[in-house]
Amino acid sequence: MSPSENSASPAPDPRSAQKVDDLAMVLKQTVDWAGSIAYRTLAEEVNALRYRRAGRDEDVPTLSHSVLGRMLQRSARTKWKYDNLMDVLSVLGVPDEAKDWWREAWSAVFHPPDPDQIVEVMGAMPLPAPYFTGRSRILRQSAARVVPGGIWALTGMPGVGKSEVALRLARGATDEGLGELQLYVDLRGFDVERRPPAHPSAVLDQLLRRLGQRGPLPGAHSAKVRSYRNLMNGRRVFLLLDNAASAEQVQDLLPNSPTAFTMITSRRQLEGIAATALDPMTDAEAVELLRLTGGLDDLGAEQFGQLALIAQRCGHLPQALAAIGRHINAFADWTLADHLVVLDDLILEGEINRALTVSYDDLTTAGQRLLRLLAVSPCDESSVDAADALTGDAPTANMTSLEQLTDASLIREISSRRYRLHDVVRAYGRRLSVTVDSQSSRSIAAGRLADHYAAGASAAMDVLLPHERSRRPVLNVASAPPVFAEADEARAWLEAERANILTVAGYVAGEGDLNWTADLAAVLAKYLEIGALYSEGALLHELAARTADMPRRCLSLIHLAVVNFRRGDYSAAREQCLEALSLADLLGDDFLLARAHINLGNIDGTLADYPSAVEHQRQGFEHAVAAGIDSTDQANVLANLGHLYERLGLYAEADASSVQAVELYAASENEFGESIAQANLGTVRYRVGDYAGSLSRFRRALELSRRLRDPQGVALALTNLGNVLVATEELEAAEAAFADAAAEIADVDDVPGRAFIVHRRALLHLARAEYGSALADNRSAFVAYTELGDKQALAEALNIHGDILRAMSNHAAARLRYQEALDLAEALGDRYEQRIAHLGMADCGRHLEEPAAAHTHEVQAARITAELGQQTVPPAST
Repeated sequence: MSPSENSASPAPDPRSAQKVDDLAMVLKQTVDWAGSIAYRTLAEEVNALRYRRAGRDEDVPTLSHSVLGRMLQRSARTKWKYDNLMDVLSVLGVPDEAKDWWREAWSAVFHPPDPDQIVEVMGAMPLPAPYFTGRSRILRQSAARVVPGGIWALTGMPGVGKSEVALRLARGATDEGLGELQLYVDLRGFDVERRPPAHPSAVLDQLLRRLGQRGPLPGAHSAKVRSYRNLMNGRRVFLLLDNAASAEQVQDLLPNSPTAFTMITSRRQLEGIAATALDPMTDAEAVELLRLTGGLDDLGAEQFGQLALIAQRCGHLPQALAAIGRHINAFADWTLADHLVVLDDLILEGEINRALTVSYDDLTTAGQRLLRLLAVSPCDESSVDAADALTGDAPTANMTSLEQLTDASLIREISSRRYRLHDVVRAYGRRLSVTVDSQSSRSIAAGRLADHYAAGASAAMDVLLPHERSRRPVLNVASAPPVFAEADEARAWLEAERANILTVAGYVAGEGDLNWTADLAAVLAKYLEIGALYSEGALLHELAARTADMPRRCLSLIHLAVVNFRRGDYSAAREQCLEALSLADLLGDDFLLARAHINLGNIDGTLADYPSAVEHQRQGFEHAVAAGIDSTDQANVLANLGHLYERLGLYAEADASSVQAVELYAASENEFGESIAQANLGTVRYRVGDYAGSLSRFRRALELSRRLRDPQGVALALTNLGNVLVATEELEAAEAAFADAAAEIADVDDVPGRAFIVHRRALLHLARAEYGSALADNRSAFVAYTELGDKQALAEALNIHGDILRAMSNHAAARLRYQEALDLAEALGDRYEQRIAHLGMADCGRHLEEPAAAHTHEVQAARITAELGQQTVPPAST
């Protein structure tokens, strides 16, 4: 029997049937489609078919017209026999393709599959989001990735936009010769509707149908894989396996065809499959997506800034951005400022919340707890040890949980065994923690973390600067400190954890324990100073100085003064030292009095108040003796006095003091102190013309500063070396030294250091007769010294200005600069610069034909030279 000749329409499709009534209705439609055959006639035709097929007239099950009638009655609830249905369809002339539909429908109604067996493979890509912007980096990569035979996975956290990027790539795949067929399947690896991941065997069934397989499907899974790959071979297909749960789920779905391309998206890392981790959008991309979805045009500067802030708080996640953009568009009476007020609630009550919850629910109990504690941690990053401190577990106990969180793309491993939460995941975890973890348990966890960092900082400093251990406070912490085998290991730990340590210090201070923060600041003070980490040091010491504990406040003010002195804010440094001195005097604390006086002496010496500087150093030494002087205190005073003597032109005293300081520092293995004393000694040797001895000392200072990772010390040593090399006419080597010095402190807040480099470089330009460059550098240094209030350096700059003008034969102008330098140097008592000024003015007098004036200045220069010469040390080979 065949369909009615009057029926040109295809056979009715039963695949939407959900119950027996639905099937009965479609079967009745099929009978009508075939020509409205009577039930009795249809039953007889079915039985005749069976006899022919069996080849005999007996022992063949028959179909009665009453059974067939019940099948066609929509009110019947009888289960249909599969063979009866298939034979009826054959008699009605239903084509093979439509029979496949009936097989699926019969299975769905009478043998509902397990949830993981329900899956749809689409023969076209879903519609993409209405707006797509940015992603230029990943789209550029696709040119090499989206090719016939290729397999590429996009991985990343929930809401980062993996599916949208994949759909975008699919749209452009026709240009790569992959336009014959596009297949899409949602594997439901992380399904917001909580449906289980699609079973690979069920996916294969649907893929086989989409690829045109007719008749019964293979029963064995391996046979399905073979059939699938045979059908894919030679076809130019773009296959998108979206939202994969694991590598195991997709392994048998890979076509292994040289003509097909497979794209996979997943939150997890897929072992054995080439993958690219998709990052959140850039600032510009995120703002543009907000603008497009929000329907915003003609943005002013204020609105643009507000959008940028919204984008930042959305973590630049496209899913969150699009949701907020739609809200902006829908609520036109809301300002962007209104959205900012409730932004966290808007983000975490939408799609992104459901997506994150799926991943969270998939974690172990330990993984869930760790995620919550990482979210409430004050630190942005966490090491394995820090995670153990948060949870209070044994060392490395959280490795499995960290790996699980990383695999789920809820945290990111930014470097070996260091992890970071995305801002939106942090907000999600923080909200969960408030409802799951008690306030006391969160506070205890934060306290354990603070102790972990404090113990680590103290242990690292003991290894890094052991000679200063007795000068640092002992921290009262419960955590066992890490063990560092050598200084480089301790320094590396401090570098890695510095931001976290400072964050924890601020957190503890905010909780009211300023004494704890002050002690931690004192422990880290020398590390921050040596590393030229002045901004961090200023913030930490300012915080510490808020404590009401007078000794701690005094010490914090001294440390803050040192930071400001090193970066050239001499006024603030002196004010802080004077306040510290007043507190120390009230306390009668000789140790603090010694520290305050010694640092005031350094500041006053730089400001060329030499009598005051010497007096402060003297008093500092006396208080250090009263406090029980150690080699560090003695060496500090000697080094500082050596520097003052050099500035006063007392070279013998300067040399002797500096040599003693070097010996004391070396004996106590205080490399930082020795580097400063060596630099002072190098300057003394340079002043007396011992260039070989000077180079030796500066090279030793450079070696020590590099070992300490002290950028300011390295730059100072290189600049001093360059200065000597100019004097010895090794100009190329000098140029390289100045360039290296500038590079060393390019990112350091070191105004005096940069001025010193530029100033010395002016002498190099002068030696090369590059007068314009020499004048420009000297002028730049002069401005900096004026702002710093460094009068001794100003006198030197005026003399160098005179030298440049004299070399340009502008003797009248040069004499004016020398006179200014002489006036300033005489007021300061700086005989070295007085001598330079007199020599310059003598030469100008000769060129200006003023012999009497020239002679006067020659006599003055000779007198000072003789005085300086009486105190000049002989050239040394050390």
